[in-house]
Amino acid sequence: MEGRLALLSILLLVTLIISPIASTAVSYANGDEYEDEGGEDGIAEGLGELAWSVGPLLIVAFAVYKHILPYQTRMGLRLPIRYKHVLDLHIYSSIALGLIALAHGYLLLEEATILEYAIGAVIVFMIATGVLLRWTKNRRLKAYARLLHTQRLLAITLLVLVAIHTGLKD
Repeated sequence: MEGRLALLSILLLVTLIISPIASTAVSYANGDEYEDEGGEDGIAEGLGELAWSVGPLLIVAFAVYKHILPYQTRMGLRLPIRYKHVLDLHIYSSIALGLIALAHGYLLLEEATILEYAIGAVIVFMIATGVLLRWTKNRRLKAYARLLHTQRLLAITLLVLVAIHTGLKD
């Protein structure tokens, strides 16, 4: 099941990446106005928009699902999706979106300021602690990773930094 969920996450993200490119090609073929977004810079901006529009939505959805679980058992309800499946979707989609965000930053590295480096550092830190939390067998390392990865302050810091970044770039 884990492999199918990973494949589904990858297909969803590929679809999200390809759809704006296909939409631009169709509008250009129809004779609509077409603005060249600068080749590589246009791709980089598209990657950044994808990470910013999908990432927070998936993270918030996971947090809501996780906080609903205790109420589910108290009320005697069973949600149709198991926590393990939601967790796997969270893991794989977060890794993919983190890599997309880092690719966005790498493609626009010449324009990077300390703000963008801080965003990249927080993303790498969150991915690294998440990977350790999911795949390490060492209990002590897993406990430290859980303490670090589940800090709401880190997630809020990342959201605030990216909001400032997008506000400054717009």
